[in-house]
Amino acid sequence: MRREESTSIPSLLTSTLGAPAAVLGAIEGISDALAGAARLGGGVLADDPASRRRVAVGGYAPTAVIGAAVHVVLHRDQQPEEGPPH
Repeated sequence: MRREESTSIPSLLTSTLGAPAAVLGAIEGISDALAGAARLGGGVLADDPASRRRVAVGGYAPTAVIGAAVHVVLHRDQQPEEGPPH
């Protein structure tokens, strides 16, 4: 998901789906709490020099795999464009 797409989600929730602002606030609060917990846990793991490489790979690898999977799913039905006529 590109940055532009993720920043349009609050607008989608409130204007298009008609969700109240409290729902948006709750979602963002839960998101911030989970991000803080992940930072705390990641910091503890990264403090151990022996586990830094595993922590880094464990963080970046799923991000790359999920990003590729999202791209495949979003573009699976598109036909390749034909080149210019000969």
